[in-house]
Amino acid sequence: MIAATPPTPSLPSSLDPLMDLITGLFWLVILLGIGMIALRILSRRPGVLGKVSSIILEVLAEAGGGRSRKPSSRRALERAYEKSSNLSSEDFPFKVDSKAYFFTKSEGIFYPEIVKAAAELELLVFPKVGLCDIFIDKRGADRSQHARYSQMHVDYLLVRRSDYSPVVGIELNGASHLAEKQQSNDRKKKAVFDAAGLPLVTFYNQPSYSAWEVQTKLQDVLGLNYRPSSR
Repeated sequence: MIAATPPTPSLPSSLDPLMDLITGLFWLVILLGIGMIALRILSRRPGVLGKVSSIILEVLAEAGGGRSRKPSSRRALERAYEKSSNLSSEDFPFKVDSKAYFFTKSEGIFYPEIVKAAAELELLVFPKVGLCDIFIDKRGADRSQHARYSQMHVDYLLVRRSDYSPVVGIELNGASHLAEKQQSNDRKKKAVFDAAGLPLVTFYNQPSYSAWEVQTKLQDVLGLNYRPSSR
């Protein structure tokens, strides 16, 4: 009896990695082609989806036009703006009215005086600033922490004129702050400022204010010889 010859193990071909790369590129081209076809079909549809698809096609066409990047990007943005500006109220059916006022009566009386006081300290005043625009979570902070303060705002934020860095927050409190819920929110807001090492100063509603008195109180908090450059 003649013994069967064992099969010779096949050696991996040196072309295998190249073939894998070619196969991957082939499927990538196929998927991109399908995506472009889908965008062209959607761009012919009415409504927001069709307009958004058209904008994407315009941007892609500009990006691949072979012209210098800066003018191309600008033209693409201009065309995208033209298309988005043509969206009607039917595409986004909001039912809103503008408020009759931006400031309350007390806020309107206080604002000119805080602007004068801030100018003496080389600071700028921004009213009604969201805490999410002032603070960011530190590494390791609880994931739910941001939600606990992100919906709050401070009545006025004073920033350094030279680099717009926050210096102090100001709250203007009236009778509504006597409510238990509002006081709880006030304590929470103060805790956020304290955690960041940023002072929060409280003023109270009154018939009139003096820029000198406001400046004096700010200097008591920031330091009598405070200057932005010394912070």
